[in-house]
Amino acid sequence: MAPTERLVAAGFTGKVVAGRYKLDRMLGAGAVGEVWLAEHVHMRKRYAMKLLDARIATPEIVARFEREAVAAANVVHPSVAAGTDFGRDEDGAFFLVLEYVEGRSLRAVIKEGPISPARALHIARQVLGAAGAAHAKGVVHRDLKPENVMLAEKEGADPRAPRPKDVIKVLDFGIAKVDPATLGTKASIPPPPGNKLTRAGAVYGTPIYMAPEQALGESVDARADLYAVGVIVFELIAGKPPFEGEPLEVLAHQVNEDSPALSSKTNVPITPEIDAFVAALLTRERDKRPADVAAALALLDEAERSLATALTTPAEPIVPPKPPFPRKRLLWIGAAALLLIVPLAIVLATRAPVEDEPTEARPKRRPPALTASPSTSVSASASVSASSSSSAVASANTTAKPATAGKKSNEKGFGKLKGLFK
Repeated sequence: MAPTERLVAAGFTGKVVAGRYKLDRMLGAGAVGEVWLAEHVHMRKRYAMKLLDARIATPEIVARFEREAVAAANVVHPSVAAGTDFGRDEDGAFFLVLEYVEGRSLRAVIKEGPISPARALHIARQVLGAAGAAHAKGVVHRDLKPENVMLAEKEGADPRAPRPKDVIKVLDFGIAKVDPATLGTKASIPPPPGNKLTRAGAVYGTPIYMAPEQALGESVDARADLYAVGVIVFELIAGKPPFEGEPLEVLAHQVNEDSPALSSKTNVPITPEIDAFVAALLTRERDKRPADVAAALALLDEAERSLATALTTPAEPIVPPKPPFPRKRLLWIGAAALLLIVPLAIVLATRAPVEDEPTEARPKRRPPALTASPSTSVSASASVSASSSSSAVASANTTAKPATAGKKSNEKGFGKLKGLFK
């Protein structure tokens, strides 16, 4: 039987733990225990209860569980799921009672696709606030990742809002590094021989979100959590972490290579300040990262200001380039032009040239001799004769007859006119 099924198989459903917590249903399971939804039988309030099966829990696991309880109880912040109770059941199972957060993890959000930079920075601010509260108590989470960050559902929130104000809760201080001097922890459950909690915690971290020094098994401080926050923000905006591959391959990249720029892994417009914020958190050398959460928040402030400026500044209109004229259409136009031009050129080439009209064809004015007649009235027959005479003159000129023929014709006409005036 798998370890994650032991408590269910043991009939824990409906059981009352420590005389006041009634187990409802299992919410999740791990290698050595489970998380249940429980209800306080007196206060009628729901909690999340982590249970360790005493039959498989080693001393090291039990000691780590107590440290998680101490960290969860002492780190008080709106973005931290608070620990409210810890103990051991009459059956020997250790339990930790935590604030119940109803919602979904950041992992579920990432699976739906990248989110806007504004929303990612809003989430980062709350995660950094939770980490800062832990650091102030001498606690380094060491396992910040999307699975351990919950988006709590807000009552009355509009799910259609384009930028919902997410409420963040950081969970699971199971491999946290705790400074006993800061918290004043008591040795109610002695640590295992050799005090291997710190070293084991480095091994139990999630490779993609481990700082290089944590992957190498070195001592870690608050800057390891800052590195993990940088990976989370990168993944929220780009939809993928800076390095991908098998765990050992990812660790090799993180230890030996600088993280790629966020802007190089996404098509979303990223301001230089957002790039600088994420790059600072993901710096390989721990001494070159922000010294603490306060320094990281100062960079985050600049990133959010740059984003607000970019949103209020009107963008220059983008003029799309003119599409190239289709080559096929150009060929069709050329062929049509040839069909029109060639016949026209043939017609013009074969047409006979048009001669100019000779100036002699123009009608001449009447001779002065006609206008010198003393009579003021002319009969109709005279008009007809005069008209015939004019036609004869024009005909003579058109046919280009000798000048003598023209004179005879004129004289004949004059004779007729003279006969009219006798």
